[in-house]
Amino acid sequence: MQIDQSNCAKCGICVDACPNGLIIRQGFKIIIKGGCTNCKKCLGVCPMDVIFE
Repeated sequence: MQIDQSNCAKCGICVDACPNGLIIRQGFKIIIKGGCTNCKKCLGVCPMDVIFE
């Protein structure tokens, strides 16, 4: 999974949605750490639709 940083609103909804805690705030970005299981729970919650495979 990846995040389009240029259009991300940095709202953090995806951070809360990740059941494995692999989406985190890092500085002024939200990143997906290694080990993502592709459960896709972040896809359905992103209001900006900037998370993709």
